[in-house]
Amino acid sequence: MRPGDVQVGQKRRDGLGRHGRAPVGVHDLSHRGRDRAVTSMVDLTRDQEGRVRARLLDVVPGRSGTAYARWLAARPAGFTATVAHAALDPLRGYANAIRDELPDAAAVLDAFHVVKLAGQALDEVRRRGQQDTLGHRGHAGDPLFRIRNIARAGAHHLTDKQWDRLVDCLGRGDPDSEVLLAWQCYQQVRSAYATPDLSTGKKIAEKIVTTFASCPIGEIARLGKTLRQWKNTYLGNFTTDRSNNGGTEAICECGGGWSGTGWSGWFRSWRPRCVTHEAIGPLSRCPSVDLSAPSVAAGTIRPTSVT
Repeated sequence: MRPGDVQVGQKRRDGLGRHGRAPVGVHDLSHRGRDRAVTSMVDLTRDQEGRVRARLLDVVPGRSGTAYARWLAARPAGFTATVAHAALDPLRGYANAIRDELPDAAAVLDAFHVVKLAGQALDEVRRRGQQDTLGHRGHAGDPLFRIRNIARAGAHHLTDKQWDRLVDCLGRGDPDSEVLLAWQCYQQVRSAYATPDLSTGKKIAEKIVTTFASCPIGEIARLGKTLRQWKNTYLGNFTTDRSNNGGTEAICECGGGWSGTGWSGWFRSWRPRCVTHEAIGPLSRCPSVDLSAPSVAAGTIRPTSVT
């Protein structure tokens, strides 16, 4: 059976859970064949203890907002009305599909991808500083090359030894303090999500949206403009009890080499019947993934891209 020929309504034998209400996640991956991309849907329902149980629901050909929208449009009557939150990667096609097919759902920009964008901006500034000061790519002893990993870590995770290295290398390899400023901006992005209090985190995020776009460092200004374009979905993380797609990531990791992200949704009343072993073929090896942290947001429907 082809990956897209997913059957519903048969008795499940794969143990992928029957836990209460059904949030769902979407994920894209590549496979061999004429159309090398498919989109998968993942159920991210919480159990009674507040833990997310990720379960594969469906796989359809195509990797685009159109594929996502078609799948939603083909759901039974009343399905989309039950989705409260829809988390997504920063891809406009997915945002358009949510706008058109899930008009009542709160769209949420996935936190992982926001931090990833900030980390990429930091790396670009660091590499540019490396070229400007030494004229070549990073070598083992170069100051900025030595902090390439610890610069991406959260400041609160750094040991005293790592702090000493960070301060020393920035002092020797960052004469214009551009890398230092980019690092501080990156830490702000992380802190918005790491702050336990949602209202405090939202204030940090609002400040980021307001100030980053006018930063004199081009890479940070570009990040700020991107987040400004996605302002409502970016801030949605702090008004939906931190909706995220951790469950989609988890099930993709155990699904034969998947990686990437998806979307998330919280279904208030509808409870779908899930796919069978026969429907998903080799992916049936993937068990129900238990995300033990109760703080993980309840379910998400999220589109993801993997090439």
